[in-house]
Amino acid sequence: MQRAYFYLILTNLLWSGNFIVGRATHASIGPLTLSTGRWSLVALLLTPWLFKVISERKLNGHEWFRLSVMAIIAVGIYNTFIYIGLQYTAAPNGVLYNSTIPFYIILLNWLIFSQKLGIREFFGILLSALGVIFLVSKGQTSTLLNLEFSQGDIWIIIATFCWGLYTAFLPHWRPQQLSGLEFLSVLAMIGIIPLIFARLINPFSEPAFDWTSLNIIAVIYVAVAASILAWFCFNEGVKLIGPEKAGQSIHLMPVFVSIMAYFFLGEKLYGYHLIGAGLILAGLLVANKLSLFKPNDTTK
Repeated sequence: MQRAYFYLILTNLLWSGNFIVGRATHASIGPLTLSTGRWSLVALLLTPWLFKVISERKLNGHEWFRLSVMAIIAVGIYNTFIYIGLQYTAAPNGVLYNSTIPFYIILLNWLIFSQKLGIREFFGILLSALGVIFLVSKGQTSTLLNLEFSQGDIWIIIATFCWGLYTAFLPHWRPQQLSGLEFLSVLAMIGIIPLIFARLINPFSEPAFDWTSLNIIAVIYVAVAASILAWFCFNEGVKLIGPEKAGQSIHLMPVFVSIMAYFFLGEKLYGYHLIGAGLILAGLLVANKLSLFKPNDTTK
């Protein structure tokens, strides 16, 4: 069980870096360019695992269909829509909307798979959500009241719904015979097809990729750290503890984003960051029956 939470903490740390990179490079790399470059590199690096899937795993048509659906919504839509949203929306809005993913997971699991959630888990999620709201609002209700929907907000809301859908499908649709890297190789290879097609059409009139050292480092980070390593860890976390509990860990992202913004974007840390982080941690502990002071015995 502890291994699952190690996976999920690392996942959200790396994904937080993805948000920082996406926002920091929004003026120099177009969203479709960044997403296509990211997943093209992932597909290239994971080619040996893809060949192994094709030659040895013998997936049937039903499994390929399910993999295609997950690839389109998770690789093709989620990441790209997040990058598009970050072109327009303010950071507080984007982080707040992304933190609604656990609620989509719960709702979709209930609607599609008839899974129920206990009172303790619901209270823990609510507590974590309050921490996110406190963090994003900077401890002031007026900030929330003044939030306005923008074009970027809509893109991110659609993206978060898609990730909730992917996470709900994951334990039911992932072929058990595929290892973590084999599974990701298939998602990358299928998901890159609509991305390449969209980039060729170029609906946002994005300029060609500028091969500066910073842009190259950004693409390598989002491909290797935020994709291969983070997605592997997230998929393994979902496999170990299920989509509902794994999804709750996404509430950690506003904490990590705030800390990273302090170090990499020059933003300041305030008291509301600590209070919000405390509420988020408390919610995760309550929802998962964990204790910082005694051994965890939830593996039975």
